[in-house]
Amino acid sequence: DLSRLGPGIATLPLDPTSKEAMVENRLASKETALQNLLDDTDDDGELTRTNLAEASKLKAEIEQLHFDDCGAVLLANVAFYDAFSSRDIDAMKEVWWHSASSICVHPGHSPLVGCNAILESFDNIFLNSLRTGRGEYDGVLAEERKLPRTTRMKEEKKKTGIKSNVFMTPTNIRGLSVRGTTASLVCDEEVYSRGRRGSV
Repeated sequence: DLSRLGPGIATLPLDPTSKEAMVENRLASKETALQNLLDDTDDDGELTRTNLAEASKLKAEIEQLHFDDCGAVLLANVAFYDAFSSRDIDAMKEVWWHSASSICVHPGHSPLVGCNAILESFDNIFLNSLRTGRGEYDGVLAEERKLPRTTRMKEEKKKTGIKSNVFMTPTNIRGLSVRGTTASLVCDEEVYSRGRRGSV
């Protein structure tokens, strides 16, 4: 389905004043400094003792930055599943990059492009899952339509007495990769359904 969007989707450049841009610039400068040290050899083509010590220090700093990035990706992954399982649209907003180039593909659906479209889709999923979990609504009642969406969701949660009827947890996380500002990982999703009496 992503092929229908065109030959390629360009990610918008980072806001140069953002924290992410500052981290990326710091990482890029360290990597450049390391490469310059490695290129600066003595007459025999060997690194000087000073350059070797400095290169070792820079390499450790770069590895730590990459390690921190991997930890942030894992935390974001957990935050997504927590937001999904609790049907919390505010928490879901915190997970997604607020950009016109964000992409989401729900199972069996065409890709959604843009953070607004993605968050609206999760808003619909959350509201509909709460409603169908009760099995009493075919549509939104007229008086409910007058309420803001987040208020309607809160009212649904009060009526049902449960946070959600379906929840997911990620398992077997693997294939974690961070390259610049792009990260990916592969995981299995364990999906649980809560019965009317609260049994799983």
